[in-house]
Amino acid sequence: MIYGWVGKILFINLSKRKVSEKSSLPYVKEYIGGRMLAARLAWEFIPLNTGPFDSDNVIIITTGPLSGTIAPTSGRTVMAMISPVPYPNPWYTHSTIGGWFATQLKCAGYDALLISGQSSKPVFIEINDDVIVFHDAGDLWGKDTITTQKQIKKRIDPKSQVMTIGPAGENLVNWATVQHDFDSAAGHSGFGAVWGSKKIKAIVARGTGHISVSKPDTLMAEWRRVGKYTVTPEHVFARYNDDVSQQTLSKEPVGPICSQSCVNNCRAGQYLKTEDGSEFGSFCIGHVFTQELPTKYTRSDTDVSVPKTKQYPYDDSVKLMALFNSLGIDFWMRITLQPWLTAIKNKGIEQLAGYSIRPDDPVWFRKFVKNVAYCEGLGKLFSQGLSNSISIIFALILLAIDVVLAINVETETYMLQRELCTSIIE
Repeated sequence: MIYGWVGKILFINLSKRKVSEKSSLPYVKEYIGGRMLAARLAWEFIPLNTGPFDSDNVIIITTGPLSGTIAPTSGRTVMAMISPVPYPNPWYTHSTIGGWFATQLKCAGYDALLISGQSSKPVFIEINDDVIVFHDAGDLWGKDTITTQKQIKKRIDPKSQVMTIGPAGENLVNWATVQHDFDSAAGHSGFGAVWGSKKIKAIVARGTGHISVSKPDTLMAEWRRVGKYTVTPEHVFARYNDDVSQQTLSKEPVGPICSQSCVNNCRAGQYLKTEDGSEFGSFCIGHVFTQELPTKYTRSDTDVSVPKTKQYPYDDSVKLMALFNSLGIDFWMRITLQPWLTAIKNKGIEQLAGYSIRPDDPVWFRKFVKNVAYCEGLGKLFSQGLSNSISIIFALILLAIDVVLAINVETETYMLQRELCTSIIE
């Protein structure tokens, strides 16, 4: 009997609509844990020099030996592939996502899932034990992540677990996430854009199997020992804030150990209300995201200084986070771009590419987020991430002062930037 693992890896080739399996045992015994397993599989199955939107890029989804058990903090699903986010060159990276997808994938009989190729039209993949079905997703393309999950669950099975992309992923936005449930996301790596390039709208997992535990009594005893209330560590921003000390943070009300592996003391279990009035329970509403955004700091021994940003009212912050989740955009876009836009506005810059910038205004920022997701207006300028945007803005300046021909315009990167700049100006 296999303990902790279920013994198979599922391979799906979108181009050929081909499905195959391979034993996971030669991998899982040596490369323990979803992150290590994903890296090992990437080494073997992603060809050298593969680009993020190439057909050969492989979406790797892995579980861990504790996935599907009662072990605290074991509810993560690991996702890895070549990411479009690193600048100037894309490379392999990973992200993790909370929720129940890994459990259902293992109950369906798979320790890992690898997806290669590209579909010619939008598709969502159903994994129901050993039955794999390719569904047409044309009617779902363009819909937000919440609507997509609701419709798929209604069509397939209410108990199935769904991961999906939103409009941002469909438009190949570098901030695009893969969303699961209402507020879990594989973010920071632009994986939603990779899904979009392969025309994958969603993956659905439903399994009837189980995960065997070698020593259930020992696991239960360990669960009772560590699964108690505790204070989570301070957020990274607090390390640059002289007004916030660990002693102050330790006096905060405690919350339970979180399976999200987060670093916020997040008051787990509160409820959020979405823009359409729907209310849902959330275990990821950290005060850093919804009440405070202490971005001001100066990095020692450098001239890097990040300004203090305008904090939005609580209701606006919650609505903004719900918008990010529904559009499938990484919420860290706000933490990156609001301070950056504030900094340049503090320098007296009121417009970019002819568009006004008002990062202190939550209504403006919500519209900006939508524009990023749909690659419209000012959002088009920032759809490929801040590093790319800075290069584009520099190119815009060159275009504006008519010195484009004075630099090397033969490079592929610059030609793409010039094309995008021209389209933005027009």
